[in-house]
Amino acid sequence: MPGASLWLIPPSKSDIHEILSTLIAKTVPARFPELDAPPNFPPHLTLTSDIATETVGENPQEWLDGLSISVSEPPSVNLQSLDVSQQFFKKLTLSSKKAPLQELAVQARAAAVEGGDDVAAMQWFGENYAPHVSLLYADIDIGESRRREVLDDLIEAGVRLETEGLLGGREREGHDGWDGGQMVLVETWRELKDWTIVAERTMSINQAVDID
Repeated sequence: MPGASLWLIPPSKSDIHEILSTLIAKTVPARFPELDAPPNFPPHLTLTSDIATETVGENPQEWLDGLSISVSEPPSVNLQSLDVSQQFFKKLTLSSKKAPLQELAVQARAAAVEGGDDVAAMQWFGENYAPHVSLLYADIDIGESRRREVLDDLIEAGVRLETEGLLGGREREGHDGWDGGQMVLVETWRELKDWTIVAERTMSINQAVDID
């Protein structure tokens, strides 16, 4: 993956962080025994990628702390559906509503990639941004029957998806995302096994209110 990336991860002590971590590390891979140790990674939603290493410089934490980002309300991840893709990094994902992420994603893109150009960042958001939470990185084909098996695992684990229809009478149970969290910088320009969080920042509302 070119460049570094900014991720939004759930609050570290939240139930949804623990649930997603277990799904990614154990439950979902167990559904695909043909895979030889699929990659493990922290639960996250990508805010933007394509961040040039020369932009970050030699002090990633200083760079992240200095980004011009201030949100008026906590970013909200609202999980919608379980999706399958042909792309390795989007093999199995949980889609999220775009609108509640617009303020943070556009600011992050403008500050980190577009040199402060809000118009370019807004165009990118409208045309290219598809927020999601990955559950599996893999080069395999996944049909509807196996997708349904994973969907059952999600329901059993306590994840609620808005657009997946009736869920056995449990439509109002479970977690459908998270509010707030940590924005982290990840060296996704490295080989996957070497991806590392090198800086993190707790978001603030109007420069003052902690949302972790």
